[in-house]
Amino acid sequence: MKLIDYVCERTGETKEYIVSLACPSSFGPEYDGYDENCENKDCEKCWEQEIRV
Repeated sequence: MKLIDYVCERTGETKEYIVSLACPSSFGPEYDGYDENCENKDCEKCWEQEIRV
């Protein structure tokens, strides 16, 4: 599952809204670790990373 889809399901927010907030860590402390996989990527690409849930 992509990180963006996971957050959309949990929050009910749209992808556009979530990406507009910036990188995952800007969305809350529970998402801090996802920024580590985002070096040299823009925030939209970072949100597209695959995660295990």
